[in-house]
Amino acid sequence: MKQADKKRKILFVMTKLHSGGGERVMVDLMNYLVSYGHTVYLMVMKKEGMYTAEISPEIITIDLNTNRFVGMFWKLVRFLKKERPDIIFSSYIHLNPLIIAANYLSRAKAKTVIRVGIPLSIVFKKFSSFKDKYILTFLTRILYRGADTIIAVSKGIADDVVFVTGVDRQNIEVIYGPKNINSIRNRSEEYVPKIFNERTGPFILCVGRLVPQKDGQTLIEAFELFRQKNIGHLVIVGDGSERKRLEKLVSDKNISEYVSFEGNQNNPYAYMKNADVFVLSSRWEGLPNVLIEALICGLPIVATDCPYGSREIIAPETEYTNRLSDKIEIGSRGILVPISSPGLLADAIMSSLLNKKQKVKNVHNTFSFEEVMKKYTNIFYDKQKN
Repeated sequence: MKQADKKRKILFVMTKLHSGGGERVMVDLMNYLVSYGHTVYLMVMKKEGMYTAEISPEIITIDLNTNRFVGMFWKLVRFLKKERPDIIFSSYIHLNPLIIAANYLSRAKAKTVIRVGIPLSIVFKKFSSFKDKYILTFLTRILYRGADTIIAVSKGIADDVVFVTGVDRQNIEVIYGPKNINSIRNRSEEYVPKIFNERTGPFILCVGRLVPQKDGQTLIEAFELFRQKNIGHLVIVGDGSERKRLEKLVSDKNISEYVSFEGNQNNPYAYMKNADVFVLSSRWEGLPNVLIEALICGLPIVATDCPYGSREIIAPETEYTNRLSDKIEIGSRGILVPISSPGLLADAIMSSLLNKKQKVKNVHNTFSFEEVMKKYTNIFYDKQKN
């Protein structure tokens, strides 16, 4: 690629290196760019988290060792004045407006690229602290207009950014999450988790953080309804603030024997390979990467038709703004159900198990690692706004 011959100096700004869709993309993109000879800097507020070991040694890391955004901001300004990177990239709601402001104050004239992976309109309503509810919201609405490029992880998120900030839609690029398809498939074959030998299927799998957004309660209620007429075992991979409450809910419903909380797993793909159906019960998303990974592993899918992203993955042939309210919809890559609907979710799980041979459209061209990385690289070489 001719563009790759013209090397860039690129600064990535992150809070930490914990697991998450945005963090995963940042690490993959940094490693990809440095492998092509670009100079890549990582400024991180605290160098900790599961992705730390995956950072290429060729990446120049600046560990600020701070939890304070104000202190980080002025260190960023000084760095920009000294190093003058060509591009600054961020993918975190609290950092995105700060890198735009720092670039302006430092007069570094770097190209600012920010990635948005969550619906701002929903998240802003949930803020409770003054600095988030008022200051961050205000800065986002004002400063996003100064970004050279905004990357949205789905079409729904792109629309949401326009709605919240008034940014020109033409300044937003939609790029889905990159997936190393061969790597995921190879890892899915590495071993068979014990649970699949210790319990009786069919196995219903959920992978994700146990937080209110994921609506684990609806999943458990749906499984309880499913168990009234069918045999099966619910396997939950992930951890979070809701775990104890969900474990108690399972106990109160007397279904503990049929539900396994597996915690965080380094290789969730082995679970996807051996399960019978994957379920996403979220109230909202940006782009649910686990659905893409489950598809790659060949797993049938049932997902809530939440804002945003599920429909773009499961039923890409339909209008992405559609939303279900009282029925099930069968898409080309799985089944969609309304949010917070345990009865319909239970019906969809049963339907998916009865039709496991449903053909799934190829996901390679849409989500392959190489194709997505090319899109990011092209953005880095596009001209800045005037």
